[in-house]
Amino acid sequence: MINSSTKIWKEISEVNNLEFEYHLLPGNVPILIANNVFLYPDKVQEFLESLDYWETKDFDDSDIVRPGMTHQFTPNLFSMLGHQLTQKFKKIFGVNDMSIIDMYTQATSGTMGLDVTGGLCCYPHMDSDPFDSIESERPCIVANINLSKSSDPVTTGFWSWRGKNNVLDFNREDKNTLINFYDRHEEQSIDKWFQVHDYEDF
Repeated sequence: MINSSTKIWKEISEVNNLEFEYHLLPGNVPILIANNVFLYPDKVQEFLESLDYWETKDFDDSDIVRPGMTHQFTPNLFSMLGHQLTQKFKKIFGVNDMSIIDMYTQATSGTMGLDVTGGLCCYPHMDSDPFDSIESERPCIVANINLSKSSDPVTTGFWSWRGKNNVLDFNREDKNTLINFYDRHEEQSIDKWFQVHDYEDF
């Protein structure tokens, strides 16, 4: 017998009464930090481990290749998984309407391999594109939720291009040089991970 997954999906999307800390990073990069996001984190992790994962180059024909393994959620499931978090963000930003553009889960580790077809998985990407007619109509925020139980410290990073920390500050020349960068490195063979700091215009 096939059972509906609605119950488990609603359960894993339940969040705690979150308290956010505001930080302003160098370059005027604002971030909000909250701990213990999910009400049932172990069930969330168990659910995510049951999904199928691929390298992004195997299912995404865009010019972005993320490192590690990815499960990409379909848009019709965004509201079910993200509704409670969206409600929290709407209150913080004082808006009545907020939609989810993209949602995926990412599995990375210190032993993950490089994409052997090119070098793009070494480089950061942008989550909001002011030159995209769909995304540029409204502001965007990015939410990263860490579920790692590793004893190693978890880090994330923010990058700048030609001295600009926010892609919304890019002009057409900045965007074109970044596109040219990705085009030049799309099929470049790279045999080890490296720090992108001070690499070309990063």
